[in-house]
Amino acid sequence: MKKILYSVFCILFFCLLPVNCGDKEEVESVVVETLPWKGNPDSIPLALRTQNPIVSPDAKKGGTFRIYSNQFPKSLNYYLDQFSTTAHIFGLMFEPLLDYHPITLDPIPHLASSWKISPDKKKFTFKIDENAFWSDGKPVTANDVLFTYETLMDKNNNTAVFRIDLSRFENRLF
Repeated sequence: MKKILYSVFCILFFCLLPVNCGDKEEVESVVVETLPWKGNPDSIPLALRTQNPIVSPDAKKGGTFRIYSNQFPKSLNYYLDQFSTTAHIFGLMFEPLLDYHPITLDPIPHLASSWKISPDKKKFTFKIDENAFWSDGKPVTANDVLFTYETLMDKNNNTAVFRIDLSRFENRLF
């Protein structure tokens, strides 16, 4: 039986082998070039510049937000468990000092209600929004931001990716 199967396999193999032999057709490749956008933000329709392109102001507030994950996070502390689901949850739980508008790239205040940049662009001063509170009702303070910074810079934490970015800053005073 094995000899018969082996013979059939060999015959099929040698019959189908020539199918892939022969002249190859030349396929024309298309070169796609990405160029930086040289437009002016004023060329974006006003309706798109003044609205949040991600969230509708008419959206229902409150409710339950569910996400799917193929793995349960070890921790909700992104500095301890850098799993993508943890990063997603972490991003929903904590606000940055500021962010950038997705269309105009203008800074958008989050925890910082305002900020100043020195003329030499070496010193940044952020004012924490007085309406920023933790879930327990306590106000967010500069000490909370300092704690986050010190946690990121602590070599005992799994935060090397953040330390690389933040290590270029000197004279970090809070």
